[in-house]
Amino acid sequence: LADQKKFIIVYPDGIDKRWNVASNGWGGVDDVSFFTALLNHLTQTRAIDRRRIYATGVSNGGFLVQRVACEPNSRIAAFASVAATFIGQIKESCHPSTPVPILMINGTDDRKVPWNGGSPFGSFFLSVPDTINFWRQHNGCTASSPVKQLPTARVEIARYDRCQGSSEVELVTLKGAGHVWPRGGSGPSSLINGSQEIWNFFERHQLP
Repeated sequence: LADQKKFIIVYPDGIDKRWNVASNGWGGVDDVSFFTALLNHLTQTRAIDRRRIYATGVSNGGFLVQRVACEPNSRIAAFASVAATFIGQIKESCHPSTPVPILMINGTDDRKVPWNGGSPFGSFFLSVPDTINFWRQHNGCTASSPVKQLPTARVEIARYDRCQGSSEVELVTLKGAGHVWPRGGSGPSSLINGSQEIWNFFERHQLP
């Protein structure tokens, strides 16, 4: 998709193949600062549009995206997380200085990141609805577009687009899906193309 649409894509690696998304770092790892340093490096060494920088991730990477979205004075125009929600201990310290356009893609049968939240790995995860409501409240969203049911019958899209600062919050629900990145396909059991849906969302947003 990056080749087709002509945008730069960067795949950073976490230490020991994981990201620190908690408020208290383990082993002295500060991945939020790493993210900032990487962004500084990229803007200095690549010819990129600084108004159109985006962040997306799946699973642990999706939790990092949610964590970075909490940072004040963010240089990210829009965020997208897949198979991730919000770690409860971060909620009270999450105070972005501006509205945050954010897309979430979640499966209703995800056992690693349960739809209804919980503590499957020791850390408390907010439910998908609670995470969406958190961002709706932060962005001052007053209403939503009608829920869109895709022809596959396994995908619903709810878009909250009456928000402050031209931001929006979108939830893609994958009915019966687990801990997956949806890759599209054909047939009655197919899911949405996650990469395309995320890019469609990103294209609608840029910094002032």
